[in-house]
Amino acid sequence: MRTARRAVDDATRQLDELTTRLVDTQAALDLVETVLDAVLAVTAAPLVVIDRDRRVSALSRAADDRASVGTALVDVVPAAAARCVAELMDAGEPVETDLPDAGQGARVRVLPTGHVVVILAQP
Repeated sequence: MRTARRAVDDATRQLDELTTRLVDTQAALDLVETVLDAVLAVTAAPLVVIDRDRRVSALSRAADDRASVGTALVDVVPAAAARCVAELMDAGEPVETDLPDAGQGARVRVLPTGHVVVILAQP
């Protein structure tokens, strides 16, 4: 009986530790999201973050006249540029490069998470 009780106590302790770690991780994620929101709000560069579904998941204030959260990539950049971004995403390697066919100064950065930051050409 004592062995079973000890096992339950150990499992409870482990569960408490995991819960604490989860709460700490969520707090860190909330902080990162808050900082990202602040940076996107003040950056002068028009940029969008594209998720794995090829939709805008975040954008800078300077890009809010060209896109909104949920906008498809093909509705943000020309079709040829969208194909280039999709190919880079499919390759799965972090990379930063100019974005052809999207205007002067347009760049794309594939992140290790598979998301993409697209810096749009200045209007």
